[in-house]
Amino acid sequence: MDEEADILGARAGTHTTGADSAALALGLNAASNEKANAFLDDQHRLIEDQRRVLLLRAHEMATEEPYKLSHLRLRRFSDYAKAAFEFSAGLMALAVVGGLGLMVWNAAHADGLIVESFTVPPAMAEKGLGGQAIASQLLDKLTQIQRDTASVRPSKSYAGNWGDDLKVDIPETGISVGEVYRFLRGWLGHETRVAGEVYNSDEGIAITTRISGADSVTYSGPVGTLDSLLLQSAEHVYRATQPDRYARYLYINANTGGPQRFDEARSLLNGLIATSPPRERASALHQLGVLDSLLGDIATALQDYHRAITLDASRTITFSNLAGVEEGTGMAEAALEAGKSCVRLMERGSDPEIAPSETVRIRLGCQLRVALQQGDFAAFPGLVEAAATAPGVQGLGGMQETLPVALARQHDSTAASAALESLAPP
Repeated sequence: MDEEADILGARAGTHTTGADSAALALGLNAASNEKANAFLDDQHRLIEDQRRVLLLRAHEMATEEPYKLSHLRLRRFSDYAKAAFEFSAGLMALAVVGGLGLMVWNAAHADGLIVESFTVPPAMAEKGLGGQAIASQLLDKLTQIQRDTASVRPSKSYAGNWGDDLKVDIPETGISVGEVYRFLRGWLGHETRVAGEVYNSDEGIAITTRISGADSVTYSGPVGTLDSLLLQSAEHVYRATQPDRYARYLYINANTGGPQRFDEARSLLNGLIATSPPRERASALHQLGVLDSLLGDIATALQDYHRAITLDASRTITFSNLAGVEEGTGMAEAALEAGKSCVRLMERGSDPEIAPSETVRIRLGCQLRVALQQGDFAAFPGLVEAAATAPGVQGLGGMQETLPVALARQHDSTAASAALESLAPP
């Protein structure tokens, strides 16, 4: 009995425990569902909040998009502007450096003549003859001398030459590019600078002229001789700086009706022959030959030309002159050899002793002389025609007058008569 009761009791307890477990499980499930629902609700609200945030951000981005685009455009423009500025600054710096380099190069190669403003008495300045006016008048005299010494030889081939770069120096006030360039020219260049003063003297008026690298000189006379005093000053400047060309100025002027200064020219040329380097000695001997030819001393002129060629066998113009003188004295073979040497040297191309404008004339003249001396009358008409049509060629020393003879030697009497009639009257 007792055992049955225990068994029944145990069963009953077991049944009660199972019911409680189910109830507990149901309770737990219910709690879990509530938590799950609450969690889902929270997640739903979170998603909604995130969606609203995203919508707000999207709206904000849409609102800011035009401003951002504008800002980006501005930044791009700013970048372009900055790049353009840096490029321009680089170009400007390059231009400045290039300009300075060019200025230094030009200054280092400056070899012209600069006439600085003269010092003058106040009374002269009041009459309009100030320092710059006197400098300009002196420059005019120098320019005229430069023109009077024109020859087949280019000015740049003379020793100590300042070419055609003649100008009055006008000083500036303050610091400027011009003043910097002037300083560089004085420091690096090889310019010839002329300065001086005009002042009252016992004779009336005096002009002192100073040349860089040379002694000063003073000329004086009555007030009315100012122009003559300036000419004397200009001649002194030319003689001191370019004695070779000044010698030509002396004998050319004398030969064209000017003062008879042949002896002065000869003395100057002999001084150059005694003291100059070989090339300049040859040039001075050539000019001495021209001077002796002008004076009719042909024998001495021939000696001068031969001595010049001995010093410098490449002197085309000397061979040309020599051929003409020897032909005129009846030395046909010697004239032919000199003419051939002239033609041979001209075949090299340009000659530093002959200006480009004179090259064609010298070459055709030598060819015509050689053709005439060799009896090549067939080539003569073509050379004469080339000389007649070549720019800057005039006369050729009377060679055109021999064209009728050359045509007659070819038995072309019609052409010879026409050529004779085309010549100007003697």
